[in-house]
Amino acid sequence: MVIEQVAGQRVTVAGEVAALVVLLAIFPGFFAYHMLSAWGLVPLVIGNGWSVLNIMGLGVLGPISVVLALKQKVDLRWHLPFIAFFVVVIAYVLGYRVFGDAVQQHRVLFSEGIKFAGSAACIYLIGVLMPRNGPITGLVVVSLAVTVSISIALSDRDALKLDPNTWNGLIYEAANYQALARSVLPVVAIAIAFVRSPLKQAIMIGPSLLALFMIGGRSEFIGGTVLAFAWGITCLSRKLYWPAAVAVLFSMLLFVLALGGLWAEKNLPFFETAFEHPSSPAEITPRQMEIFDPEGSRSLDERSQLLHEGWAAIVSSPIIGDYGGQFRSNEDFGRYIHNALSSWQQFGLLGFILYLTGCVGAFVHSAKAVLIDRCDDPKVRLAFYWSAMSLVLIATVKAVFWALPMLSWGIVAGLMASRGSVERLEIRDAVRA
Repeated sequence: MVIEQVAGQRVTVAGEVAALVVLLAIFPGFFAYHMLSAWGLVPLVIGNGWSVLNIMGLGVLGPISVVLALKQKVDLRWHLPFIAFFVVVIAYVLGYRVFGDAVQQHRVLFSEGIKFAGSAACIYLIGVLMPRNGPITGLVVVSLAVTVSISIALSDRDALKLDPNTWNGLIYEAANYQALARSVLPVVAIAIAFVRSPLKQAIMIGPSLLALFMIGGRSEFIGGTVLAFAWGITCLSRKLYWPAAVAVLFSMLLFVLALGGLWAEKNLPFFETAFEHPSSPAEITPRQMEIFDPEGSRSLDERSQLLHEGWAAIVSSPIIGDYGGQFRSNEDFGRYIHNALSSWQQFGLLGFILYLTGCVGAFVHSAKAVLIDRCDDPKVRLAFYWSAMSLVLIATVKAVFWALPMLSWGIVAGLMASRGSVERLEIRDAVRA
């Protein structure tokens, strides 16, 4: 019995270390990789790198998860929603590659489907295995400081965008501002959840939101705002009014100073000549401004059209959906519905139900634990912040192919499964005694 426990503990530690390494690689590591490449310090040896890093991470975390499940006799019932969803995705991707029509057999649909499945599984396993203590907090806080500083300092002041593709006239086919924002947002959430001091959490929120704003990813900025709101609700539920007030006032001060500085750079001669920065043509309107003027948003008009087309496809085939249907018009993979209904169009009614079950279930379990049971586990706090943000984004702007919600799926399922395994072991030991 003792030997089994020691072996199980070693596998657990190995899983936590591997999950931490993969987490750092695909989030702050991805950001660092593209910044260093844009500066000419490292080559793009793995191209964009996002899918490659996720597939490599899955290759490491997958076997460890299997060994851990066997050693600890993990209660797999809590993992069934993700396992079932993953099986449905793979079945659609492979099935339509072989039996679909000419469009559904297209290699782009197949490769994007495999990339999504691999990324979803990798991020899910990070949630299951990631440690709740140890060096993770310090490493993530350092990563946050670096990414936030670079994002604010090097963003395009005119377009309000961090896009290395525009630097020095480069034709740079790598990560754009949206991919960079995707890599920064999880670092923000993990840092806020894992740092113990509420006051330190409050101080981190303002610079993080400003960085997301300056990077230019509108949905990630909205996501960061939802994260901050979920954090604020947590503070208020525990009567931590002072940190919440500091977060609001400090964030407002930073944005006032930043926007004031941007105005000064454009309107005061001293600032125009004293500070050099990447710039774009003056007529470019920052995309973030569309948040405050949705009626004038061309992107919103386009997404409304995609929703209309996608819903028509769902209505015509409500059970099995219309996998790859968005590819028929002009072979553009990204012309899918930009909300949770995309899971219905791409993977049928069953895929849609499983997708919503995972997203809503992660939120309900983590919200109850944090707000009602007053659980102070940093992983549970992260699951609450992340699932709340994910629900808002998949209801409005993010499609099923945005794999990041799987982080909260994995955290909640992993914790619940581990609790069930411990309870079963305690019962077994009591019976033996």
